[in-house]
Parts: sequence; structure tokens; C-alpha cells
Amino acid sequence: VKIEVDNWNTKNFSIKNDTQKIALNNLENCDKIIIDTNIGQKKIISEEMSWNLYLSGSANVYVIYETGKFVCVGAYGKILLSKDGKNWISQVSNTSNSLQCVSYSQDLSLFIAVGASGVILTSADGITWTSQTSGVSSNLNYVCYSSTLGLFTSCGASGVILTSADGITWVSQTSGTSENLTCVLYSLKDN
Repeated sequence: VKIEVDNWNTKNFSIKNDTQKIALNNLENCDKIIIDTNIGQKKIISEEMSWNLYLSGSANVYVIYETGKFVCVGAYGKILLSKDGKNWISQVSNTSNSLQCVSYSQDLSLFIAVGASGVILTSADGITWTSQTSGVSSNLNYVCYSSTLGLFTSCGASGVILTSADGITWVSQTSGTSENLTCVLYSLKDN
């Protein structure tokens, strides 16, 4: 289950995933929350905390909210776009590889999606997507952007770590492991 909140003034936030049952506790000041159940259903909680169920027609795996729109990526290269979290429009990705993660750089005004077989896609608007060369054939599981470092970082299967300053040219980094890497985060603190 993936979750995205478009107002991160949430306190004591928690998720429990038990056979597609999701519990959200102590939500405050949240304008909208969208949860992807990985079975092609999106559950949206409004200000009133009432549940609504929307079908997207795809088993999507990751959703972000940036530049006034939701961007959702998933299986078979599926990319969906929505301005309201209810009405979803399919975008052309030009790949049949599953997409695992999408991130956004405000500095570069650029979306990045990564996925199976080293696929990397970029888009300035979330609508038109361009394939970039990753230089790897391993699955990429996650991508994030650090404005402090001015750097995208992606990680994946077989210990793969890639970095890019522009989202177009990617450089392989040594991870020291052959394990499957599923997430990479950036922190302002050293601890």
C-alpha cells in the first residue's frame, strides 16, 4: 500500500495494512489523502474523513501530488494523471515495463519515473514522457530528489544505485551490496 498526503501537517500518522484493510489514526489538517491498494483501487479520504472508492483500471503502485496534479505509475508502464483524485487520464509512457516509483524536482521542474529492467522516464508536465538511458538492466525500485544536493538518486535490484544531476545522464554508484535495495531517502541531519 502506498500513500500520499497533499498537506503534510499530519501528526501521529500511521498505516496498518492487513489484507487490504487500512487504518489511519490521528489525522489533522489533511486536505486530501490518496491511498493506492495495489489492486487498481484508489481510496480517497476528504476533509470529512469519509471513504470514497475510485477505480483506475490499473494495478498502480505509486502516487505523488505535485504541480497541482496526482501522478500515478504502475504495472505495464501505466501512468495516470488526475487533478482531483477522482478522474484519472491515462498517459503514454512508451514502455511496457512496470513502473515502481515517481518523484519530482521543483528545482528542475521535472518528474522522474523508474521501474523494471532499468527503465527511467522523465516529464516536465506529467503528460509527455521521454525514456532516458540508465545503463543498467536491473529493476529500479525507488527514486528521490534532494534539492540540497541537486541530485536524483535511484536504487534497485542487485545493489544498484544511480545518481543524476539533471534526470537525463545517470551515473552508477558503488553500493557494496548485491541485495535488493527498495528505498533511498535524503535527510538534512547526519544522524
